[in-house]
Amino acid sequence: MAFLIQIDGEEHRVEVEKKGETFQISLGERTIEVDVALMAPGVYSLLIDGQSFEVAVDRQGEAAAVSIGRSVYALDITDERQRASRREKAGAKVIGKHTITAPMPGRVVKVLVKVGDTVKAGQGVVVIEAMKMETELTSLTDGEVKEVHVQEGNRVNGGDVLVVVE
Repeated sequence: MAFLIQIDGEEHRVEVEKKGETFQISLGERTIEVDVALMAPGVYSLLIDGQSFEVAVDRQGEAAAVSIGRSVYALDITDERQRASRREKAGAKVIGKHTITAPMPGRVVKVLVKVGDTVKAGQGVVVIEAMKMETELTSLTDGEVKEVHVQEGNRVNGGDVLVVVE
């Protein structure tokens, strides 16, 4: 799953992928493996490169205060699905060709359209499952389905093209 995190006015794209019992976290070209244990509500123990960190997270909507030791960081966190949903709710429509991509690595659960189908903005086109959650991806434009690049059961990576609507 990809997140956009704003720290002190600077935006960073962070990708998080569950790998068995750990998480692989990528920020730019740097990737780390993190073992996470929930200690109490909002309090986590992180093991990174053999070092243990206690992290307290006070999340209120998209804002979060993250405490690591004596340092506190104010974060604004938005996942890419939320950003797309906000555009939809605001009535944003794409005009012309619209490429629907996987927002995160996962598995295609259901393909809701086929080439030649007519879709409306906001209509579901494919359902993917990632981190035990199903997400319906929707078209941001009215149009005709021109390409379907996946089938049910396919594994996809973040950014893979799933469907093209024009």
